[in-house]
Amino acid sequence: MPYSKRPAARAPLTSLTSLASVLALAVFLASSGQAATSLSILPGAAETAGQNGAFFSSTLWMTNLSTDPVHALVGLVPPSGAAPTPVAVTLLGGRTQLFAHALSTLFGPNVKSGTITVSADGNRRAVAAGDIVHLRPAQH
Repeated sequence: MPYSKRPAARAPLTSLTSLASVLALAVFLASSGQAATSLSILPGAAETAGQNGAFFSSTLWMTNLSTDPVHALVGLVPPSGAAPTPVAVTLLGGRTQLFAHALSTLFGPNVKSGTITVSADGNRRAVAAGDIVHLRPAQH
């Protein structure tokens, strides 16, 4: 049997596209004049139906740990295609804001999955956390 060398594994195109989207978001933040001192990356966000009537939906929580308002940009790195425009959010000091059905709430009903990014301005600190939950059919 002749020896055949398998071709070297290549990075999937979606990984390169995702990386390019993250870099584009960073360039956008830098060119917008906002100092992105705090960046949270929340992979695995979804807003999609599963098998047997299951439905999965991501929730985003953002908390401002300072006493002053924090201006943040919420972005999305989609699995493919162009990233939607980041959404500006202002959090008052010491407040937490919840975004149920985060992808459809922030980026529109056609967005089904991706990585959420949250960048905060100045020297203030914002914390972002995400969760994906399984909802029964009647809940969505």
